[in-house]
Amino acid sequence: MLFAVNVTAVLPATPSNLGVFQATCVAVLAGGYGISSADALGFGIILQAVEIATAVVMGAPALVGEGLSFKDMRLRALHQTPVELRPVSAEADAA
Repeated sequence: MLFAVNVTAVLPATPSNLGVFQATCVAVLAGGYGISSADALGFGIILQAVEIATAVVMGAPALVGEGLSFKDMRLRALHQTPVELRPVSAEADAA
């Protein structure tokens, strides 16, 4: 099922593949494994919520570690400028 979901993620249908993700879960679980459509849809919703929550929980500390805020991310997205990382000095590496 994860293979099928990742293959459908290539198609930029909706933001975050909302709907496409769940439809793929229903198609694979109901069609291939005989699970009811309602249970497969529920699984798809919960699975996508867990994936998004994991990305936020793991991504927020990474942003803080790079010295970026959500405001910086928003401004960069609006202006479509690449992120420039500041060089790490040798003194910081020794600490």
